[in-house]
Amino acid sequence: MKGKTAIRLRSLLLAGSLFIAMLVIAGCGRVPPPVVPGETPPPAQETPGGGQTPGQETKVITKEESQAIALNFLLGSATYRFDGIPNSLVLARSEGDATSGRWVFDYKFQNRQAGYGDRTGMILAQVITDHQAEIIVKLGVVQSAILDGQWDELRQKPLR
Repeated sequence: MKGKTAIRLRSLLLAGSLFIAMLVIAGCGRVPPPVVPGETPPPAQETPGGGQTPGQETKVITKEESQAIALNFLLGSATYRFDGIPNSLVLARSEGDATSGRWVFDYKFQNRQAGYGDRTGMILAQVITDHQAEIIVKLGVVQSAILDGQWDELRQKPLR
């Protein structure tokens, strides 16, 4: 019985650690700088979400950083991961501006079978399929990922 309890305790500790790590990565774990009594706290600065965090500067996300975010999203997406052909992936277009922090990236790639998402267990046509992915990144977050104007890769469902 002691062995099972120890395993459960370790599992709970690991889950709690992962949860805290996710909060920190998401920015929820930010701790404002300490305020020393008698000193004026640093001025609050605007954050990308519109809120205010004392002493924190707004992070400017460059086009290159946004492009890396879009590419990483696409490489990890269900459709590409299922049977995407790595040598076929190319950046076809990019546009946006640093002022708004909004960037649009169009990628083209091929899959070995027709369809979208994780198609495990489905009967699939064995045909090389061309895809075009429009990925919109704003302030470092993927806002939209549409494949072929038909499939929402973020929500894993058809647009129509």
